Amino acid sequence: MVINTNIPSAYASRVLSGSTNNLAKSLAKLSSGSRIVSPEDDAAGLAQSMKFSAELGRIGAARSNVGNMVSFSQTQDGFLSKIDSALRRMSELATLAADQTKANSDVEQYKKEFDELRSFIESTAGKTFNGEGLFATTLADNMGGLANADVLAENTALTAAMATYNTGPVTTALANAVLDEVLDLANAVRRFENNDNTHVVLGTKDAAGRTAAIAYWEDNHLGTNYGATAALAGSSSGAAKLVALVAAIQSKTAQLFGGKNVTDSSDGTSYQVKGIDISVLETDVKSTGTMGGLSKTTAEAYVAKITTHISTLAGNRAYVGANISRLNMVESQLAVYGENLSAANSRIADVDVAKESANYAKQQILVQSGTAMLAQANLLSQSALRLLQ
Repeated sequence: MVINTNIPSAYASRVLSGSTNNLAKSLAKLSSGSRIVSPEDDAAGLAQSMKFSAELGRIGAARSNVGNMVSFSQTQDGFLSKIDSALRRMSELATLAADQTKANSDVEQYKKEFDELRSFIESTAGKTFNGEGLFATTLADNMGGLANADVLAENTALTAAMATYNTGPVTTALANAVLDEVLDLANAVRRFENNDNTHVVLGTKDAAGRTAAIAYWEDNHLGTNYGATAALAGSSSGAAKLVALVAAIQSKTAQLFGGKNVTDSSDGTSYQVKGIDISVLETDVKSTGTMGGLSKTTAEAYVAKITTHISTLAGNRAYVGANISRLNMVESQLAVYGENLSAANSRIADVDVAKESANYAKQQILVQSGTAMLAQANLLSQSALRLLQ
C-alpha cells in the first residue's frame, strides 16, 4: 500500500474524464441533430457533407432562377395573347373597311378603333419584366450571356449595309455589299455554333461565297427559300427578295442570340431561352409604318399583312410554350435531384436520435458510476493512515 501514488484513483479519473467527454459529445449531437459535431467525429463524412450542402444551396438558387424565368415567359405569353386578340380584331376591321358599299365616313369609324389597336400593339412591344425587355425588338436589346459580340458587330454592319441599299438606286455593288455582310454574319454564327474562332469560313466575298451564305441561312436556320441569289440581288426584280431575306436573317439572329440566359443547373451551366422578336410587327403598326392608315384602298393589303403577322405570332407563342415546358421540366428535375441529395446528406450528417439517446443514457450511467468509483478510489490512501494509528 502506497501513499504518494494512487493508481486506482488515476485510472478512475481517466475513465471518468473519457465518459464525461463522450457524454458532452452525445449531448451536442442530440441538441444539434447532427452526427458530425466536429471534424474528429468523421473527417471524410464532414467533407462530403459540406460538398452536398453547397450543392443543395446551388440547387435552390437554380430553382429560383428557373422559377423567375417561368414567370418571365408566362408574362410574355400573356402580352402575346393580347396582341393576338388585337390583330384578329384589326383583321376584322380591315375586312369591314374593304366593303366598297360603305361610305368613307363609315370607314373612318373603323379606322379610329384600328389606330387605337395599332397604338396598343406598339406600346406592348416595349413592355418589361423587372426592368428587362420582354421582347427582342433589336438584337442588342436582350443580349444574353451566350450572345457573341462578333455576331452583334456583324449584325450591326448588315443593318448599315441594308440602310445604304434601301436608299437606292439598286445597284449590283450595293447588293454585293449587303450579301458580303450576310456572309460575314453567317460565318460569325457558325463560329459560335462550333465554339471555334478559327472555324473554316463559308467562302470569300465573291459570287460563290455570297451564294453559299444565302444557302447556309435558308437551309440551316430559315427553312424557306426566299428566291434571292447573288445574281439577282442587284436587279429590281431581286431587290424585294433580298430585302425579305435580310429581314428573315436578322429576325432569326435576334431569336437565336437575343434571348435570356437562365442558370438552370447547380454546376453553373446556362440554358438560353429563345428571344421573341416582334420588331417587324412593331415597325408595321407605327403611324409611319405599312399599316399606318386604314382606308378602302389599303384594307385588302392590310388583311394579308395582318394574316402574316398572326401566323408569325402563333410561332412566337409556340416558342414561349416550348420555353415554359422545358423550364418546368428542369424545375421538376432539380426538385428530384435536391430531394435525393438531401437524403444522401442526411444519411451522412444527421444523427440517429434513437441510437444516440441510448448512447447518451449509457454515458450518463458511466459518468455517475465513474464519479462514485473515483470517490471510493480517493479513500484508499486514507487506509494507510490507519496503519499509523
